[in-house]
Amino acid sequence: MSHSSLNGKFIDHHVDDLAELRREVESERSSPLPVRDCEGRRQYDLGTIKRFGEDYLLLAFSHFDGQNQARLTMAEYERCLMNMWQELCRTYAGRPISLPLLGSGITRFDDVRQKSESELLKCMLCTLRSTGCYFSQPISIVLTSEAMSKVDLYEMKGVSRYGL
Repeated sequence: MSHSSLNGKFIDHHVDDLAELRREVESERSSPLPVRDCEGRRQYDLGTIKRFGEDYLLLAFSHFDGQNQARLTMAEYERCLMNMWQELCRTYAGRPISLPLLGSGITRFDDVRQKSESELLKCMLCTLRSTGCYFSQPISIVLTSEAMSKVDLYEMKGVSRYGL
C-alpha cells in the first residue's frame, strides 16, 4: 500500500497496531452486504463499512489487480457508493460524517477515462439522493484546493438535497 494514498496515510497516522486493524476488519460484525472467502482472506462487497475505534469508518472501495493497483468499473463505483450510503445510515450513529472525494486519487477506472472531480462529486451526490437515506447531521465531502478550483459548486447545489 502506498504511503501517499489515503489508506496509507490513515495507517501511518492513526493505526498503532496493524494486528488490531486486521482483527477489526475481519471481525464478524454484522453487515447486510455479502462477504466471500478468497484464497484464505475475506473479500467484502464494495461499499461495506467497518468501524475502527470511535471515530473511523473503513470502506471497501475497490479491487486490487496483480500489481496492487486499485481498480473498479464505473458501474462498480456507483454500486459501491449506493452500498456505502446505506452502510453509513446503518453505522454513523447520528454523528457528522466527513469523507474524501472518492475516486479522485490513485484509483483507476477500467471502463472509462479518468473521471473529473466534478463528475465524481456529482455521482456521489446523485447516489446519496437516490438511496433515500437521511442523515440528521452534516455530511462533509472533503476536496483538495486543486479539486475545489475545478468544481462548480453552484452546479452541485442543484444536485444535492442537503445543500452545500
